[in-house]
Amino acid sequence: MLSLINMSKFFSGFTEEEKNIFAKNDSFVFEHFSDGEYILREGDNSDSSLYVLVKGTVWVTKKHDPTRAISFIEEGDVFGEASFLSQQPRTANVVASGNATVCKIDKKAMEKMSCSLQLKINQQLVDMLLYRLSVLENDRLS
Repeated sequence: MLSLINMSKFFSGFTEEEKNIFAKNDSFVFEHFSDGEYILREGDNSDSSLYVLVKGTVWVTKKHDPTRAISFIEEGDVFGEASFLSQQPRTANVVASGNATVCKIDKKAMEKMSCSLQLKINQQLVDMLLYRLSVLENDRLS
């Protein structure tokens, strides 16, 4: 887990101690998906976990055009942040492009961490979400 954390852009601003605390959390679940299998479905509200892509590539689509990828997510990247933060339904589909392995992080796993680390993770998620929204808006306008 620590090697995944170290290669992830998401954790680049974290100290080594913070990364180690995160890596030692034993509440994470690893799931495997085959090519074309949905990891998340737009509109689903049964689960608001956060995901780290451990292996493979996944693509992001929208319900109105599920065959058109609007974005790709690569190893070490985080996704599912909007629902994780807001407890609202998923805002997009995430589909495996080839075989993919993800690390699923739910609220209970996060609650095992210190308040300061939770706050830092949440702030990083908000920053990432705002960045992704700005990229989507710029693409829409161009």
